[in-house]
Amino acid sequence: MQMTRRRFEHVVVRALALIPEAFQPYLEGLQVVVEDEPSLELLEAMGIPADETLLGLFSGPALDEEIPGSGELPARITVYRLPHLEEADNILDLEREVARTVLHEVAHRFGIGEDRLRDLGLD
Repeated sequence: MQMTRRRFEHVVVRALALIPEAFQPYLEGLQVVVEDEPSLELLEAMGIPADETLLGLFSGPALDEEIPGSGELPARITVYRLPHLEEADNILDLEREVARTVLHEVAHRFGIGEDRLRDLGLD
C-alpha cells in the first residue's frame, strides 16, 4: 500500500483522537512523531529479528516515573510509516493497525508493560 507521509500523519492524528476523553489530559505534552522506519541500530538494540519490524515505539518516562524539572527528555511516541504500509492491504486495515499501535504506545505512557498488553491482546 502507498500513502504520503502527510496523509499517514492524519491517520495517526485520528488514532489519537480515539483515546477516551478522560485520558486526553494525560497526553498533553506527549510528542507523537511519524518516521519512515526504525533504524537497523534500533532494531538490533531491541533484539528484533531481521525478519520482523517495529510499528511504534514509546520512549521516555511513564507518567508515574516522571520527575518535573529533572531535565529528562520528554515522553515521545514514534509511529513508523513504512512498516504499517507494508502490512496493510487497504485503508481500513491501515487505520485499524495504526490505532492499535497508538493505543499500545499510549499504554506504555501509562506504565502498562508488554506482558499486560499481551494479556489484553494489544501486543
